[in-house]
Amino acid sequence: KSESTTLLLAILPGLICILGIGHLYLGVIGRGVGILIAGIVMLIVGALTIGFGIGIIILILVIPLFIWQIIDARKLCRQYNDYYEEFGKEPNW
Repeated sequence: KSESTTLLLAILPGLICILGIGHLYLGVIGRGVGILIAGIVMLIVGALTIGFGIGIIILILVIPLFIWQIIDARKLCRQYNDYYEEFGKEPNW
């Protein structure tokens, strides 16, 4: 799989809190869906509670999740490609 495509799919949708797409591209479905749901829930709860002040904190907490999912997707892409190169088939995540 292309590392640049993985990074673009992790970064661009992530800018609007659609996280985990890079993981889905790599076939890591469980983790990708989990990250996607976490990002959407954090966005909704943050938006709904922004008037109480807690929403700002929740929205700020999306930033570390965004950064982590980019780093993790890149790492998984390298593992995917190494596995494919060694065994000639896709890894069974």
